[in-house]
Amino acid sequence: MNSSEYLKGRGAQINPNNKFFSNQYVQEHVEGLDEEFLGAEKTQFIPTHPKSIISKSNSPDLRFERSINPYQG
Repeated sequence: MNSSEYLKGRGAQINPNNKFFSNQYVQEHVEGLDEEFLGAEKTQFIPTHPKSIISKSNSPDLRFERSINPYQG
């Protein structure tokens, strides 16, 4: 993959063939050749405001009542 085609922060950019699979996928018809290139997609930042960093649990199979979740609370 050419470094100019790489989209930073967008996960896996290629899917190489696995030598253990019997099937291999080949792209025969390239669709969208006449469409314009959209370029790099901007990353969206969506702020969220959790109610609390501490989560309460009433489950009988857990030995604790509260846990800390810094992501959503």
